[in-house]
Parts: sequence; structure tokens; C-alpha cells
Amino acid sequence: MNQTRPYQELQFLGHVVGKEGIKPDSEKIDKIVNYPIPANICDLRGVLGLFSYYRCFIKNFFQLADPMYKLLKKDVVYKWTETQQRAFEILKTKLTQASIVQYPDFEKPFLLYTDASLIGIGVVLAQKDSKDEYVVAYASRILAPAEKNYVITELECLAIIWAVKYFRHYLFGIHFTIITDHSALKWLLNSLSETANRQLEK
Repeated sequence: MNQTRPYQELQFLGHVVGKEGIKPDSEKIDKIVNYPIPANICDLRGVLGLFSYYRCFIKNFFQLADPMYKLLKKDVVYKWTETQQRAFEILKTKLTQASIVQYPDFEKPFLLYTDASLIGIGVVLAQKDSKDEYVVAYASRILAPAEKNYVITELECLAIIWAVKYFRHYLFGIHFTIITDHSALKWLLNSLSETANRQLEK
């Protein structure tokens, strides 16, 4: 009689899925870590595509990768410098150190950490059990050209709004806690600036 063999982990589309959560497949990560320095734009697009595939495991991915993405811009001469090399090595290190992203538990409250800089927005969706806090997902993006004109308080508020919208499939209809700069929250609620009003209307 055939018996079904239970598996503790399953490899699926470059990930390892287990009862504790999801992590990158170590075999795939080894290939990325050993990827040679991109010699041209085509190579760079390839390696950035690999990194981006695992961006949900890397906090502030797009901010870290920004020096590399800048080489893809129109009219930019392709020149690999120490700045790009540093970003390349940091991303490889982050991937090798990536921890398990745990499954959401909708019986527990969510914690939404937001942060903004003059480069981009970084978000961490987390939860907490009786002892420890753990990551459910990371998200990030680079600022749009117009957003680079915002003052830092406006950027902090932009991060809050973008984060809530990005993770709305987790947060819709439930209570959750936003952890960010206090002055940004105060400004979001009380400011009469046009930027604030436009963001609130969204």
C-alpha cells in the first residue's frame, strides 16, 4: 500500500517553503553570490533581475541597489565603479544572511514599520508572538522624480501611505500599528499643506 511521505520543506520557484515560513533556495543564492561583475548593461539587467526576485527578503532593497540601477538610466555612460561594487557586495551579503519570512497570522496584530530617505521608501511588515517579533514581508521603492522635491516630513508621510496601500491585502479591515517618526504622524493629521491634503485624499 502506498503511503504519502511527509515533507518538512519543499523547493518551489527558487524558494524553500516549510512549516516555519519561506526562505530563498540556497542553491539559487549561491549562483547569485558567484555571479561575475556585470560587464555591460545586459549583464547588469540580468543580475538586478535575480536580486529583485528575492527583494522580499532584503530590507530597503531598492535603496541598496540604487547605485546599480542608476547605470540603467538613459544617457548614462556605463561605468562600474567602487560605488556599484559596494552595492553589489552588500546585496550579495544580504541575500546570504536572509532570514525566514514567516507566514502571517491574522489572529495577531500587525506592525508596520515605515522609513523614508532622499533615495527611497522602506517598509517592514511584522508581527509579534509571546516572545519575539518576526518579519512577514519587506517592501521598498525608489522615489519618483517629483517626490525628490519633498521635504523629509512629507517623505515620511508618503512612506506611511504607500506602505498601507502596498500591504492593504494584509491590513484591510483590521487594526494595526504604524511605527514611524512621531512628527510625521502629527504632520499627517494636522498639516494644511497641499501635499498633505493630496496624500490624505488618496
